Amino acid sequence: MIEPTIIPIWEHSRWGDSIFFFNPEQPLKTPGETVEFHGFLRSPLQAGNILLAEMDTSIAAFEVSAVKRMADPPDQFFAKASWIGSLRCSKGVAVEEMAKELVADTQTSTTKGGTDD
Repeated sequence: MIEPTIIPIWEHSRWGDSIFFFNPEQPLKTPGETVEFHGFLRSPLQAGNILLAEMDTSIAAFEVSAVKRMADPPDQFFAKASWIGSLRCSKGVAVEEMAKELVADTQTSTTKGGTDD
């Protein structure tokens, strides 16, 4: 299994290197809920990437499901992602490791759901 690339969006907040929520006021209620991002990146997002976003009291993790690149400007994108959960912590060294565990737990519970029949 290939490990997903984890991208903290707070590291992408400069001109020509940015990721934003398309609707920042959208409340997150249920894991699996779809949200949209947009921004500008030289290296394009890919389906399966994990985006980490700082929220009021936690770090939320989103799995990218679709990316649409624009022709003009070529670094602009729109992406859809599913909310996979939140980490009760603040930005720091361990955030990416905790996100990997969250992704692994999500993938394990998804796989288990189809095998117990």
